[in-house]
This record gives sequence, structure tokens and C-alpha cells, in this order.
Amino acid sequence: MNMNYNELNFDAMTRERELSMSAAFPVLMRKVYVWMTLALVLTGVTAYGVASSPGVMNALYTNPILFWGLVIAEFALVIGISAAINKLSLTTATLMFVLYSVINGATLSSVFLIYTMSSIASVFFITAGTFAVWPLSAIPRRKI
Repeated sequence: MNMNYNELNFDAMTRERELSMSAAFPVLMRKVYVWMTLALVLTGVTAYGVASSPGVMNALYTNPILFWGLVIAEFALVIGISAAINKLSLTTATLMFVLYSVINGATLSSVFLIYTMSSIASVFFITAGTFAVWPLSAIPRRKI
């Protein structure tokens, strides 16, 4: 086996990079789950707020232009964020994500008209709990 210094150095650098990437992945996933938990809470609070206001519900579901405008705005935000994610500042991306969560809550507020409050709360807390607990389960544990 003939291995020169460059190959040996490259192999060591590759292993080192893979190790640093594998260490960074749990941190990244923890942040993703925290953001998703926050977005889910914001969506749920918005949906509840819209559903609790008869005037807003009436305006939203009796005016097809308003409802479809919100649906189109949701899709436009998804496309816009996806297309420009590498060019957006953190502040702009965060604001667009928050706006998407709020619009999503408004369009999903009809769920409150269809299902009981207890069934919505159960599903909401199960889902939010899943997003909130996963980062804790990803924390490396020391072996005893």
C-alpha cells in the first residue's frame, strides 16, 4: 500500500470535517425544532384569536377575495422564502416566517368551527409537545 503524505493529510481532514459536521447536526436540529415549536404556537394562537372573533370569522369566510388572498399569500411566502433563502437577512427571513405562521393560523381558524375545543387542544399539545421534547431527547447522554 503506497500512500503519500497528501492522501494521508486529505483523509485526516475529511475525517475531521465529518466529525465536526456530525457534532453540529444535533445543534442545528435542536434550533429547527425550537423554531417549529414557536411557529406552531403562533399559528395556534392566531387561529384561536380569529375563531374567537365573530366579526373576523365572518369577514374571512364570507369574503372569498379575502380568504383566497390569504391562501395565495401563504403560497407566495413559501415560494419567496424558498427562492431567496440564501439572500435573505436573518431578520427578513424571521419576519417572513412569522408572517407565514400568522396567515396560516388565520386560514386554519375554520378548524375551530368543525371540531371541539378539547379535541383541538389535545392534538395541538401533542404536536407542540413533540416539537418541544425532541431537542431534549437529542442531547447526548454520558454512559455510566
